[in-house]
Amino acid sequence: MGTWGYKNFENDTAQNFLGDLTDTGSIKMFRKVFNEAMGEATCLEAPICLEALAAAELMCMITEGDIEALPSSVIEWYNKGTGIFRKKISFKNNELKKAAYTVEKIMTNSELKDLWEESDEYSKWQENNEQLVNRLLSQI
Repeated sequence: MGTWGYKNFENDTAQNFLGDLTDTGSIKMFRKVFNEAMGEATCLEAPICLEALAAAELMCMITEGDIEALPSSVIEWYNKGTGIFRKKISFKNNELKKAAYTVEKIMTNSELKDLWEESDEYSKWQENNEQLVNRLLSQI
């Protein structure tokens, strides 16, 4: 995995997810990635985890209204809105809960967690994602 930091957008898979999102323009990608992660009964594979963490981070930033740190293409996508009425993108409480639960699952039973445990930055990765869970749940 091409990773250059412990934050959730600091890897190639996350950047590809963001690119695909802006290309398709569909928020259905969030549902797809969380459903895929939640559907796995066994240890989650790293690529699924990286996409799910990027989706959860983005969902949280949108809900918090803190999108300035995102790539310009994502900000442009967000500002266009979605759907027939071009309304701003928002997420329901159950979607925020699903995102938080997915992050918790990744932190406890995943190939990505195992990879990070072998890293010097494991505690930073873990803390970053614990904060993400708390931020998601605080928006409910």
